[in-house]
Amino acid sequence: NREVNNVVVRSGGSIIFSTAAANVLRVSMLGGLGGDSLTVNATLPATIRLTSGINAIAHAAEGLYAHDGNPITALMAEEGIRAIAGALDRFGVSGAGNVDDTESSSLALYGAWLCGTVLGSVAMGLHHKLCHTLGGSFDLPHAETHTVMLPHTLAYNALHARDGLART
Repeated sequence: NREVNNVVVRSGGSIIFSTAAANVLRVSMLGGLGGDSLTVNATLPATIRLTSGINAIAHAAEGLYAHDGNPITALMAEEGIRAIAGALDRFGVSGAGNVDDTESSSLALYGAWLCGTVLGSVAMGLHHKLCHTLGGSFDLPHAETHTVMLPHTLAYNALHARDGLART
């Protein structure tokens, strides 16, 4: 069970970002990357936004206490968590928010890139080992498994990684 990180594929008039997992955000390209806004497809369900965001946060959280982490990956993890949490709040994952908000979409993509970069830069720990074992053994959905497990693995790791987790 392998994860795909920071893959960008140009397909017609769109760019497809797959960040930190197999969840895909389809983003329209508006004229070019030079300062133009990217908008996330408004049809992406709130449940996918939420579980994909929590999955990205899981990647960054493990980067905060990874044995091979460093100050740069820690900063990227902290900023990635802040960006994803901010985007989810602005999207209004309950459905009350404006899913066409390009600022929120940009914030989500920025956070996903940071979290995916952390994932690719440091060793993952208990959380990922458990999630990938559960997902692979029982054919569980990737992001949803991370979403369910994250509070439990963070609580366990909080006893052993206080310094890393205290940063957020």
